[in-house]
Amino acid sequence: MIRTLLLAVLGLSLTACGFMGGGAPAAPAAPIPSELAGTVSYGERIALASDTQLRVRLEELGRGDAPPQFIAETTVPRIGPSPVRFRIVLDPRVIDPQRSYTLTARIERGEQLLFVNDPPLRVLTGGRPSQVEIVVGPAGGRK
Repeated sequence: MIRTLLLAVLGLSLTACGFMGGGAPAAPAAPIPSELAGTVSYGERIALASDTQLRVRLEELGRGDAPPQFIAETTVPRIGPSPVRFRIVLDPRVIDPQRSYTLTARIERGEQLLFVNDPPLRVLTGGRPSQVEIVVGPAGGRK
């Protein structure tokens, strides 16, 4: 009986210390950066109107069928030739290392969507980058 009691106490102690059943401890998550930055390129050799802008949006992917959740966005007005630089300042506390995040880049003129990256680019977590190069293509009637 004393032997059984000692084995039970030892088993509970080892479990509490994480030595039983868990295998190796999980690697710590990489620190979340305080900004996302990069360039957006459009392949067409055209001059864009002076009121054309770039909008880059960071979203957390939804769970199941839920829509993505807005995290942050930046707008670059009056963009020039490709590539166009952008920067999104982040509060790392709003980023969950266990979740997935995407960037969508849109080049717009007024209400007209001219170029977009589709699908969105995964960033930040799961070993994905915080410095990116996004290539957008013609929107093809998307809004």
